[in-house]
Amino acid sequence: MSIPSLPKLGTPPAPAPLRKIALEEHFGHPIVFMRDSEGRFETRKEAAVGHLGPEYFEVVQERLLDFDTTRLQAMDEAGIDRVLLSFGAGFRTFGVQGILDRGEAQNTARIVNDFLAERVRAHPSRYVGMATLVLQDPDQAVLELERCVTKLGFKGIMVNGYTQVETPDNLVYLDDARMTPFWEALTALDVPLYLHPRASHKAVMYDNHPELTGANWGFAPETATHALRIVYSGIFDRFPTPKLVLGHLGESIPFLAWRIQHGINFSPNGRFTRSAWSTISRRTSGSPRAATSTPRRFTARSLPWAPIASSFQMTTRTRITLRAENSSIR
Repeated sequence: MSIPSLPKLGTPPAPAPLRKIALEEHFGHPIVFMRDSEGRFETRKEAAVGHLGPEYFEVVQERLLDFDTTRLQAMDEAGIDRVLLSFGAGFRTFGVQGILDRGEAQNTARIVNDFLAERVRAHPSRYVGMATLVLQDPDQAVLELERCVTKLGFKGIMVNGYTQVETPDNLVYLDDARMTPFWEALTALDVPLYLHPRASHKAVMYDNHPELTGANWGFAPETATHALRIVYSGIFDRFPTPKLVLGHLGESIPFLAWRIQHGINFSPNGRFTRSAWSTISRRTSGSPRAATSTPRRFTARSLPWAPIASSFQMTTRTRITLRAENSSIR
């Protein structure tokens, strides 16, 4: 005797697509790209400085300067409602952090911020501005930050790693005492700071291996160390409310949080903080859940450097809790 089939009731409706906000979306401005004596972009030369293939960088450079076509189309295809646009162009300058002359750096930052404000005004429902600041002069950086937040409507800051001041070897990190006015302003204005990677300066471990200096490896340890410098310096003891945002799975810190904390517990110099955030994106192996929670959906895709379709297998915002306490052996 045959057994009758179950009635077909149809399939449940597909869930609504997950809408996303992308945090690390870069743009460029012609002012920082290398040019020849006739004013033409030296794309191949700039690609060589960044250890990238010229064909790849030529496409990236074009997309960095696009706001009205390819960028919006890519957002629509990926279900991205809004993006936070930040200035991450120029291998010679790393935004403005690598411009040695303070006057040139200040002028570049102001031009770039005004340029971005115009693009945000053209697409206010899709774009959000992140300020570019000249930390070569912290007092001027504070004035520009106030202008960007109160006049231009920007919602945060992106800093491209350490800042070089006057000479290439004079590196200033955000834990430097000279940055106190910046942290005071960050606290008063209550906007997040996104710490973006850049390559380590003269790191001998990369000798004969320039292919390891960039986004595929070197960015993460450089930026994680920068973040931990901020933590160890006691910045968040003095300024407990600022929000520090790290991309790329927190530059690996969530995976190492227990080990870091364990080492600090036995270090007379150690202290930790409560105010670190991380975005998770573009990696699917391993899980940082022991150190994090995942309440909302955000993503850091590094457009246009990374393909958009590969970015959403894991996209969350996470909060890392790292206790604030001086360590001692008990």
